Amino acid sequence: MASWIVGAALLALGLRRFHSAGAQYTDVVCFNNYTWADNSLGQSPCVVASYLQAPCHPNGANITALVNSTYEYTPPTTVTPCECNTVTYSLISACGGCQGATWVTWDYWTLNCSGSTSNQQYPRPLPSGTAVPAWAYLALTNGTWDSTAAQQDISAPESSASVVQSSTASSAPSGSASVPSQPNNSNQKSSSNTGAIAGGVVGGVVGLALISAIILFILRRNSRNSSGQMADSGHAPYQDYKYSSPAYGHADPNQTRLYNPDDPTTFPGSPEPSVVYTTSTGPITRPGQFTGVAEL
Repeated sequence: MASWIVGAALLALGLRRFHSAGAQYTDVVCFNNYTWADNSLGQSPCVVASYLQAPCHPNGANITALVNSTYEYTPPTTVTPCECNTVTYSLISACGGCQGATWVTWDYWTLNCSGSTSNQQYPRPLPSGTAVPAWAYLALTNGTWDSTAAQQDISAPESSASVVQSSTASSAPSGSASVPSQPNNSNQKSSSNTGAIAGGVVGGVVGLALISAIILFILRRNSRNSSGQMADSGHAPYQDYKYSSPAYGHADPNQTRLYNPDDPTTFPGSPEPSVVYTTSTGPITRPGQFTGVAEL
């Protein structure tokens, strides 16, 4: 019972942390000729794009596979800074390309962004667990993602939560852009993670202490109840027997009492008279004496 309660508490804490951080998911399987777009962790552009969208969506980001190559990814109906930037747009475009489909232009992708966009940079701290390829930071070509320029830039350093690149992508045509430096955002990410971890640890310790106190209280109460029941059951067999002792100051009538000249009740009783055989004319005999002639 105690282990079940502790397990339930720990599970509740784990689910709380999972939803607070957001999650990412995709069921896309890219064609083999698009492995160049994977990052050093073996993640496809679809996976990386879902990572970059998750921080703006508490319930996580889900990028599903296209029905076929005639479909393309359209702008999200609920736009956030995590979508309205060229880095996420380039990754989403590559996600469509790795399935053999085409992709929309930047102007169409930002149709609902209300003019608030970010070019060649990701406006949020990079999430942990992924690495963003350098080609995702390249400038657009004619208002769209350029897959050829991206393939030429696959050897450039990646960006991640712990390593943010500031070097220039040298192989990109038509003015390749440098990967933005985000030291302040990285520090903010670190501070945010530290605070979240500390809060989770403190909350877990307090929760476990409270649960332990409740369990201890229940166990002690059950122990006291069990002791009381055992004490009662130990005396139960004697309740069927009754023993009465003579009242103090009253003598047992069957007990022999000493002779007291002043107390007639202590006088010895008269012995039963002996059988006396006499003749009609003889004298009276004393008790215990026999005289006369024996009868034949």
